[in-house]
Amino acid sequence: MYPADSDYADYFTFRARQWFITWKPFITGVIKHPSGERSLKFAISAHVDGKDSHVDSTTMHTFHSGVEKVAKQLGVSTIHFAGTLPGRLTAFRVRRGDNQRNERQATEENVIKAITMLRATLSHGNENFVVVLGSKGYVGKGVVSGLEQLGIRVLSVDKDGVFASGRYLGDRYIQPRLPHIMLNITRPEAINAYIDPATMSNCTTVLNEVYPAPHPDVVSQMKDLGARVFHIGGVVASVAPLPFPSAYCGAVPCCAALPGTDYQVKVIEM
Repeated sequence: MYPADSDYADYFTFRARQWFITWKPFITGVIKHPSGERSLKFAISAHVDGKDSHVDSTTMHTFHSGVEKVAKQLGVSTIHFAGTLPGRLTAFRVRRGDNQRNERQATEENVIKAITMLRATLSHGNENFVVVLGSKGYVGKGVVSGLEQLGIRVLSVDKDGVFASGRYLGDRYIQPRLPHIMLNITRPEAINAYIDPATMSNCTTVLNEVYPAPHPDVVSQMKDLGARVFHIGGVVASVAPLPFPSAYCGAVPCCAALPGTDYQVKVIEM
């Protein structure tokens, strides 16, 4: 994992140490999964999406080689990366083999589980659809495919997509005024473009998957338009010695889950 902001980094280690472990993973604890299996939890202090993060091909290949070396020494079965790290590794053509599939599958399984749980809570049926922001992303493609396999109508939106005034989905016309879920599975700020009466109303339930959760001011703006706002705070698992901070307290990020394991997904109304 890596810090989304300086507070997150300070939670795990002191400032004087952070410059030394920018791209050198250090151990922060142990995760115990519901199945009884255990994972070691490592962190870097680089703010991967920050302008001072120095993310390039050499950095990513060296970083990945270092992680693989540690994994080989420990004899672990799989490696999972958090946040935008998987996408960055893919963009720089770092070969990851089965690790990439395991990490992505675990995230997809639990995001889909969160959506189906929320749909049940909202009493959504066949007419109610899911808007997926980031539908072509690292995890988004699998989530869209999984939802469609369950027979759930999906409206895919990516960078240049538009969701307003209705559109056709197969042979059906989708109206934004029908109750629906808007899933944000791309960057945290992506939801901001849809805080508008044309795209958000009391028919909209926002489900945010990315960290950090929307700022309270952003949540207030969505609620002012009538929307309900939820955040996926990960899956329930035991962490020692320090739990994850903030919305992940009592849980671990979906990307740290093990594929095929039955987790309780933590969905928080904001």
